[in-house]
Amino acid sequence: FRYDSRDGSGAKTEYGATFHAIVNKPFTFKITPRGKVIEVKGLDAMLDAALSADPSNEGVASLLRSMLGNDSMKAMVELYQPEYPEMDMPRWEATTEGALPMGGKAKMTSVWTRQAKGVVKEIPTRAFGISGKGESVGDPVMTTFGTIRVGVGLKSMKRDGVMNVSDRDGWIVKGNTVSNGVLTMSVQLPQGNTSAGDMKMEIQTKTTMSVERVLPPK
Repeated sequence: FRYDSRDGSGAKTEYGATFHAIVNKPFTFKITPRGKVIEVKGLDAMLDAALSADPSNEGVASLLRSMLGNDSMKAMVELYQPEYPEMDMPRWEATTEGALPMGGKAKMTSVWTRQAKGVVKEIPTRAFGISGKGESVGDPVMTTFGTIRVGVGLKSMKRDGVMNVSDRDGWIVKGNTVSNGVLTMSVQLPQGNTSAGDMKMEIQTKTTMSVERVLPPK
C-alpha cells in the first residue's frame, strides 16, 4: 500500500486511518552527552492515537505496545545505546541492561578504548573504539499476537564500532556501531490447532547504528 500524509484522502485507504492519526504526533528522547537515556516521551500517545483510529488494530495492540511504547523503547535503546567514557580514561568498561520487544531482560557489556585525536566536521575530537557482547539474563516475556503467543530472547550479540567525541563539550560528533546477534524465538500455537505446541527458532540479526551531529557546537 501507499500512504502520503500530505494527501488528506489517504486516510480513506487501507491502513490510512492508522497512519493519518500519527501525523503531527512527535516523540522525544532525552539523552545525556555520554549516551545515557534519561527519558522517552510521546510514543504512548502516538500509539493510542494510531490504535484507536481503526478497530482492527485491537488484535495487535499488545504487541505494538510491547515494542513501541515509552518504557519499552527506553529499555531497548538503553541496551543498544552504550554510554562512553570521560576523555581522560584510556580504557573503560560499562554494562547496560534493557529489554527486547516481546522479550525478557538482556545485558550488554562494552569495553571502550581511547584512540587518536582528530578533527571531524571541523570539530576537534577524540576517537573511542568500542567492543562489546550481549546475552539474555531472563526468560522471554510471552506476548499475545492474535491467537498465538510469541517470546524473544537474546542468545548472543557482538558489537564493534568507533565514536568520535568532541573535545569541546563531550558530545558525539560522528560514529557508528555494528551489532551481529542471534535471537531465539518461541511461538505457542492455540490449543486445537492441528500443529499445536511450542515452536522454537533462531534468527540472525545485524543492527547498524549511526550517529552524526547536525547542530554546530555552542
